[in-house]
Formats: sequence, C-alpha cells, structure tokens
Amino acid sequence: MNKIPINIPSGIKYISDWKDYSLPKGHCIVDKGVTGCGYTEYCLRNSENVILCSPRRLLLENKADQHVNDRNIIYLKNEITDYNTKVDFDQLISKHLIDCQMFQLPIKFMITYDSVGYLINNLAAKSMLDKFYLVADEFQSIFIDSYFKADVENDFVKEIKNCPNVIYLSATPMQDKYLKKIDNFRDLDFYQMDWSKSGYVEKVRINRKHVNSLTTEAGKIIVSYLEEDFPMLVSDDLKIYRSKEAVFYFNSVNEIIKLLQKYNLKESQANILCSNTDDNRRKLKKVGHEIGRIPLKGEPNKMFTFCTSTCYIGADFYSDNASTYVFADPNLKCLALDISLDLPQIAGRQRNIDNPFKNVINIFYRTLREENVYDRDEFNEIQKKRKEMTKTLLLTYENASEEGKVALLLKYKNDISYSKYANDFVSISNEKPVYNEFIEISNERAFDVQQEVYQDDVNVTRTIDSLYVVEENKELRDKYDNIIDQFMETKFLTTGIFSDKLKYYCEFMDEYRDNEYIRNQIKYKIPDLRYSNFYMLFGSNKCRALHYKEYALVKLMLNITKEDRIRDAVFNTFLIGNKYLYRDIKSMLVSIYESLEISSKPKASDLEEWFDVKNVLIPDPITKKRDRGYLIVSKKLKFIEGGEG
Repeated sequence: MNKIPINIPSGIKYISDWKDYSLPKGHCIVDKGVTGCGYTEYCLRNSENVILCSPRRLLLENKADQHVNDRNIIYLKNEITDYNTKVDFDQLISKHLIDCQMFQLPIKFMITYDSVGYLINNLAAKSMLDKFYLVADEFQSIFIDSYFKADVENDFVKEIKNCPNVIYLSATPMQDKYLKKIDNFRDLDFYQMDWSKSGYVEKVRINRKHVNSLTTEAGKIIVSYLEEDFPMLVSDDLKIYRSKEAVFYFNSVNEIIKLLQKYNLKESQANILCSNTDDNRRKLKKVGHEIGRIPLKGEPNKMFTFCTSTCYIGADFYSDNASTYVFADPNLKCLALDISLDLPQIAGRQRNIDNPFKNVINIFYRTLREENVYDRDEFNEIQKKRKEMTKTLLLTYENASEEGKVALLLKYKNDISYSKYANDFVSISNEKPVYNEFIEISNERAFDVQQEVYQDDVNVTRTIDSLYVVEENKELRDKYDNIIDQFMETKFLTTGIFSDKLKYYCEFMDEYRDNEYIRNQIKYKIPDLRYSNFYMLFGSNKCRALHYKEYALVKLMLNITKEDRIRDAVFNTFLIGNKYLYRDIKSMLVSIYESLEISSKPKASDLEEWFDVKNVLIPDPITKKRDRGYLIVSKKLKFIEGGEG
C-alpha cells in the first residue's frame, strides 16, 4: 500500500470546512483519523454524485431521517423478491435520477452493502456509473462481518471492483497486516488524515476495570441510575453536571435480555439497538421489548440505551448528559469487542459538544478463561486444516455431475447456515461455492483479538494505552511526563484505599496547580472522575478536613447539586420584572420543592435568597383588592453568570 499523509489545516473541525478538499479518484482507502469529523456528511452534501454504501441498515435509516427534507438524497431500501419488486426498484432509481437532473442537484444514493449490486448494474446499463463516487463507509466491517456473513462481504467487494471511483472509508480501518493479505486492498493508495494541527483532536478518558461478571457490573450501574444516584462531573468552571442517561455497549443480545428481565426495565426506560432479525425480535418480545431506533437530534432519549456492535458503527447519538459503558467478554462465542477498532468508534458516538461526559469511556472486561487459551501453533494448524478442507470441497464440487453440483450446493449452504464458516473458507457467490479469503482473515483477526488482547490485564491495558495518542508539545512531554509517571508509580498506584489515593492526588495537584500541562495530562492518567471532582470542588483543605472520606465528600457534593437544582428551577419559574403575590410565591415554591422531592416548607421570603426584590402592592384577582407581594428586580450577584458561586 502507498501511504499518503493528509495534514488537516489549523482551524478545520469538519471536512466540509476545508474548502480545498475533494474526493480522491480511482480506488483508494481513506483513514479519517478521527470519528465525528463529518466525512460521511460531506459525501452527502458536496457537489459530487455519490453512492454511500453502509454495512448497517440502522445507520442509513438514521441518516435518512436526518436528511428527510433533502430531495437529492434517497435511501434505497432494496428488498427485491420477484420481478415486480425489481421493476419498482428500477423505476425508483430512474425517478431519482430525473428529479436530481431536473433541479440540477448532485445525485446521492444511500444503500447497504448487500444491495448495491442492483444499483451498480442499473447505473452501468444507463452508462452513468463513471459519473459517481462509490463510498464504502465503515469498510472495516467487511472483515468484521465476514465472521458471520462472509458471502455478503465477498460479493460486495467483487461488485464494486468495476466502479471507476471507490473510496474505502473508515476512522478505524483494519490493520495493515490484514489488508496486505487481500488482493483488493494490497496495492491501493492509503490516505491518512492527520488532525494533530487542526486544534480539534479530543482526548478520551478511559476508566478500565477487570471484572468477573459483566452483568453484575452492569446491574450495579442500572440500580444506581434507577435510584437517581447519577454520575457527577465537575467542569473547569466548577459547575456540577449529572449524567441521567446511560449507553451500554454489549456484544450479546442474550446478556442485554438478562438485564432487562432481572431489573424489570420497561420499554419506556430502555432503547434496544441490535440487528433486526427474527430471532432478536422474538427474544425481545418475550420480555416486553422491541428493537428501537436511534433518536434524532432534539428527540428525547430513554434512561438506558443498549447497543450491540451491529448498530453503533457510524451512528450519531445526541444527548447532553449520557455516559458510556462498554462490556467486553472474549469468552463468548461471538467475537470479542476489538478494543483497537471498537473503542474509537464508541468514543465517537456521542455528538453533542455540550455533553461533558462524551469523552469519558468506562470499560468493564474479562480476560480469557484458561480453557479458552491456545497458542499460535495450534491456531496455525487449525487454519491449515481449514484450507485443506476448502480445497477438497471446491474440488469435489468441480468434479461432480450437474445433479451432484445441485446436491452439493444445497449441502454447502446448509453447512454455512449451521456452522457459520467455522470449518472451512467456503462461501457462496452467484450460486457457486468459492474460496473466500475474508473468512480466513476473520478467523485470524478473531484469534489475535481474543488470544492476544484479552490474554491478561497487561495486554488489555497496553492496547488501550496505545489509542488516542494526541501529539503534545515534545518539550513539555520530555520535561513533565516523568514527573507524572513517578507520582503514579511511587504514590497513587501503591494503594487501593480511596482516601489514601485522594490524599496523594490532592498533595500532587497542590504542588503543580500552576502547571497547565500536568493539570491536563493527569486527567488521562487518572480518568476516574471522583478525584478531579473532589479536588476541583472542595480543594485539598476541605478534603483533608473530611479525612478524604468518599461518602462524606459525595454527601457534600449532593447537597450542592440539590441547591443548584432548586436555583435553576427558581430562575426558570420567576421572571425578572414580574410581580408576584406572597401567597402565589409560596405556592410556586411548594410546587418546585415537590417536583424535586425536597421536604422543606418554603416561605415567600425565601425568594430573597436568589433575587433582589422590592416590596410592592399588587391587585389581587380574587379579592379585587391590592395585596402585598414582590417585584423581581434582579438575580443576586453571586448567581449572575460568571460571578461567584
């Protein structure tokens, strides 16, 4: 592969902001470098004719909902079952082409990998294929999905091979060692986008925890949310935010169903995003749920969202407070979550820039059980046997009579349906068995992920630490990174007692409170929000006075959030310049307190805590007489935006 660096200029946040950029011609790979850079949106909004291919229906449905008013963008839901539906499909394509040409708009098609062949043939028949760019979005899925639907992925790559302009697009492309083994990718130009100079690369804080049971850990989180014990985060301006929504990433629908049942989660509380199959629909229906959809920007989210890997790739989630929880088990029959590919994808799902939790990822993982461990030599021997079996199966088919080929084809299809490519590398293409190299690579990748990444805590940690490397000032790195590392090794990591850790943290931060580089870097070395929350909010003196006890500091923090919620509700209810009768003020405060489940009994004079007021006489609509009340003059100085408090 020919690696070509693309340096994103300073000040560019989204690809569409870069006016000098254009889609590359020919066949190539484009590594976006970061999720959320708007490349897919750029393909839908630029002046070129584009066929946007996606591995996920849910992703295209989400995009179609976002572009419902764009007449030049159409999502082709290809479900051709007979001659009549094929005619309908062809007519839909022709009508869209005519409409776009009539209004002089660039033509945009959105379609899934498994359906694009019909569209390509249609455009080729019209001699229009060379007028389009075909964008294979999230193309790493070609390898990932070959683990369970290799026929589709193999046919997709073959079908788009004759398109003049093909862009294999991803923020997390498959690693070079796999790409080089596939003829279609080996010699392609590989454009790597470098955002380090743009000023918009966001670092991610990753909390990691090795656990014995993923469902137990997920259950603890669910209970805390149901009891309104929400995660909290203190911002740089000392404002406390609470996360009232949780997004769970599981690679098993069965594990999700266990949680729905155990904690009696209602459909109003949980949104399930998984592959839309008969099996999944049936399982969810039994527990009173159905497969959901990704809410659009501005639509409300449920308290819990459960996602499998078939859904989150490339999707846009909009929330101003959602937290992210990832659960990975390499011992499941389905492929373990691939930290190097999946974590960056997951980290980029939350799109709201005003969500303070968007770049905090909590990952819970198990390592391989001893009985599931086997070495490279064992794996190579298994691969060798699969290759030999593949050659035998294909040779048997070639040498069979026509009647024999019909029988063998049915046999091979049934074997694929049952074993999911476990025993060989045979898939079916154009009603004929073929050698599918994507199955071979998928097996190799599965081995690498499960046996290497999840072998032990050290390998998991090393893999996570290799991600999200953001280029910092080298001079500052050389000067201060050793100080941070020494603190972690000689102090912070020497104890498992929270109060001791917080004590060390406070002392270290006091010493380097004026060092911006160290203040920023320590967030990523210690991603657990509790330490920075308590230090920023209370300082070392208050933490010391409370003996660094977590329960005491949390209680104090909750009291502050209660005051913040009361204040926000009061400011939203009572408007500056308005006049209110005393009895109405008391009644309105009672409603606020009840809505916040606060037992205090308010008085009208309590309003003076938040506002500068003036005593006035106001006409009473009931008695028709003038009665006492307040004129709201202004907010108290300490509550004015940017003031103290």
